[in-house]
Amino acid sequence: MPQRSNDFQQLIRRIYEQLLSTTAKITESAMLKELDGSGTREVDILIEILTPGMDTPTRIAIECRDHGRASDVTWIDELIGKYRNLPISRVIAVSRKAFTSMADRKAQRNNIETRTLAEALATDWPEDLFELDFTNVVHWPVVTDVSIVSEPPWSDGETPTAVRLSGLPVEALGFAAWQRKCFAEAFDSAVQQQRNFGISEFAAPGTHKFEVFLSPLPVRVALFGAEGAQHVVLGLHLRGEVEVEHHILRNERYRFGKVGVTRARGSVHRGDVDVLAVQEQGGGVSVKVTTTKRR
Repeated sequence: MPQRSNDFQQLIRRIYEQLLSTTAKITESAMLKELDGSGTREVDILIEILTPGMDTPTRIAIECRDHGRASDVTWIDELIGKYRNLPISRVIAVSRKAFTSMADRKAQRNNIETRTLAEALATDWPEDLFELDFTNVVHWPVVTDVSIVSEPPWSDGETPTAVRLSGLPVEALGFAAWQRKCFAEAFDSAVQQQRNFGISEFAAPGTHKFEVFLSPLPVRVALFGAEGAQHVVLGLHLRGEVEVEHHILRNERYRFGKVGVTRARGSVHRGDVDVLAVQEQGGGVSVKVTTTKRR
């Protein structure tokens, strides 16, 4: 994605993604050729809707401005000049703040729609959207006991002299970290299964005892004893505890035209989570969750 993209532009794109049908193609920081072939221009967000019987899609351009002051007529003048020579059917100018009255009037005269993304505290908006509070559940797993089923059998309490995962050698700490990862993934799967059945035992805050038998294993595991003999691991019985914490995500609430938006963002131990709930007035709520892993 081009560097010019910013958080506000991405937010507007995600709102439109949830409002439009799946037949619409949405591209952020799209490059369009000018009609006279003189060059290309960047469009913040390009929406292309293919209409049956038409050779080319209907193109809608969305320009975003995230300034701390009202958007003035200068920006509208820039957009008029920019789109005079581009194959666009509609232009929508979106500002986090309001537009000046002069900017609004000039935009209307030149068929540019203006929309703002403002704090939504209006009393006439459906209350159910603004009562949404998103919580992120964080798991902290600790493996306390491991039983190994292998061929030939592995003696409990014996310390391997070497470990190989999928043929690659790993240190003892690496093998322990891999077991903890398997333990955590099994716990996450158990939480999801409980959720599917309407049970929330493991999702509740606090310390939960948990155990799982893994067989077959997701990768080939081989242990080597003191005499150098190889033991192929067939299964692992992992026992331990998982500390469950609930982190309330920071919620932001906006009104965008006739759309209510609740956005919740926060950091988790493996990355970041961004939840966007969008509701058209009188309609249902669409929720989309985006997670980003840290490198």
